[in-house]
Amino acid sequence: MLRKTLLGLSKAIPINPRVVAAQYAVRGLIPMRADEIKKALATPEGRAKYPFSSLVYCNIGNPQALEQAPLTFFRQVMSLIDAPFLLENEQVTSQYPADAVARAREYLGHIGKGTGAYTDSAGYAFAREIVARRIDERDHGAQ
Repeated sequence: MLRKTLLGLSKAIPINPRVVAAQYAVRGLIPMRADEIKKALATPEGRAKYPFSSLVYCNIGNPQALEQAPLTFFRQVMSLIDAPFLLENEQVTSQYPADAVARAREYLGHIGKGTGAYTDSAGYAFAREIVARRIDERDHGAQ
């Protein structure tokens, strides 16, 4: 479906053919080959065959498996938005970075009492505006 969309779009605007040809390899040749190697590593013969003893699946990313620290800012903001009563307790908010608390308060100012209610099918207008502004700043420089 996405490939058809990209092919049609690439006729209207130039899109790198590698982008059009890209595949989301959740179940493709690379993970299938990784499964074969993992099975081989479970045998003495397989362990002798490869210069490594374990495998990390990275075909769709897996940063924490490679000991990259997780991105916490977004999780902190979401935890406060999902449980806005936490913002009323200074002992709790003092455990969060000030910018996460400020962002949660800002977002709650737009969405009300927390998450869970239905929104516009395209998402919150304020969030779409922020994304559009940041993309514009990225692509055209901050004005």
